Amino acid sequence: MSIRGSLILKQGELQSLLGGQDISTERCADYLDLAVSAAGAEMAAEMIQRTARTLREVEGALGRMDLGEFGSCQDCDNEIEGKRLEITPWVERCIRCQELREAREREKCSSHTVYRLKNSRQRKEGW
Repeated sequence: MSIRGSLILKQGELQSLLGGQDISTERCADYLDLAVSAAGAEMAAEMIQRTARTLREVEGALGRMDLGEFGSCQDCDNEIEGKRLEITPWVERCIRCQELREAREREKCSSHTVYRLKNSRQRKEGW
């Protein structure tokens, strides 16, 4: 199967998954049931978010294919490795650029956590 065929198949699969989702919480008899129901709804919502993100990535890859830009890293314009595209044809970045992006995200999250902890400590100490 061609890469385009794989992308179209994945697109249909993801659209089907998103089409049948219901994350409403049902009426619960007690607080424990409510907590379990809410946790299930939260997990379903996270799964829907991941599925929707992947669908956007697949549709983006199809669009890049139409424009003749498929297989080029969106950050550095270098060619994305063939094996990487075979495994996950909707990737937008080469391995190097993806690793750099993930490192920046981890750094951003880490510094945000340190900032929140520092502010929390200052409020407790009355600063």
